Amino acid sequence: MAVIANDLKRGMAVKKDGDIFIVLGTVHRTPGNK
Repeated sequence: MAVIANDLKRGMAVKKDGDIFIVLGTVHRTPGNK
């Protein structure tokens, strides 16, 4: 099952290749804006 970046929220646990990863934070950047 693929994870879409827009679906990630702080505190979520994601399992990949048998390992569990916890989302600590996200940053939304729009292309072209620096």
